[in-house]
Amino acid sequence: MASAPLSRSLAVANPRTGIDDYRIEPLDSTAVAALATRLRAAQPDWAGLSLAARLEALGAFIAALNDHADAIMATLSQDTGRRTIARVELDGIKAMLACWSRDASGLVNGVESQRMPTAVASITSSTRLHPYPLVGVISPWNCPLTLKLMLIDAIPALEAGCAVIVNPSEITPRFIRSLMQAIASVPALASVFAVIESDGDTGAALVDIVDFIAFAGSVATGRKVGESAARAFIPVNPELGGKDPMLVLASANPVAAANTGAFGLSGLGPSRMGASGRQRFFRRQALLRQTGAPLPLAAYAERG
Repeated sequence: MASAPLSRSLAVANPRTGIDDYRIEPLDSTAVAALATRLRAAQPDWAGLSLAARLEALGAFIAALNDHADAIMATLSQDTGRRTIARVELDGIKAMLACWSRDASGLVNGVESQRMPTAVASITSSTRLHPYPLVGVISPWNCPLTLKLMLIDAIPALEAGCAVIVNPSEITPRFIRSLMQAIASVPALASVFAVIESDGDTGAALVDIVDFIAFAGSVATGRKVGESAARAFIPVNPELGGKDPMLVLASANPVAAANTGAFGLSGLGPSRMGASGRQRFFRRQALLRQTGAPLPLAAYAERG
């Protein structure tokens, strides 16, 4: 993380107890700008590596995640109150890193093209990919590791040759330091990849100094991010919260539908710390209601 002075301190509540038992020091705009300058300086060398060399560095990152798995899982479960899902998140990241590494070459080759004729006889065209120098990722609290690295753009951006700053939610920041230790063990990656302690002001400052912004969170905050990105004339990739309908057809098994719906209601299983946006779903012969009662899921599915 950047060594610039930090001007703010923020208390963080424990999700199990509700007690403030952790503190972070969100980077201010000056510190964010200094970090961005450092990453931009290193990005051309990273982009100058072959795709195979970048994939090799990310392969080393998978090994580093294994080496630091206990610390990452411990802090992530403290952040979210979900130890089992912490393991699911960590294993999912490693699987997705392997997936991106397997598919990256084909994806690049499928876009780039050799020179092709145009309607003007003396002019030919071709497609070449050029990475955005610095990508910013603003990620939410509900799946902090998964949404930060896998479902948003950090991993593919790094593979493409971009430098990346990730701005996690201030609600779930404990895992940042253990994750940064894993990143630091891969020097080639550490020079272009940073995960920072942050708050809303940090995120606002980030939009002003990157070349591309990826955001996952609420519609209200996403609107602000989109407006800031428009003023900065940079592209934005928003993934916004909302109400997600679940359609259960007459041919569906109501018990199976109840189990599937309940998993979605909780975001990532029965921990109930999720943000899928799915509140309830109906069918003529099946009804599932969100409840904290410790009853079997089949109890909420009415057979026709």
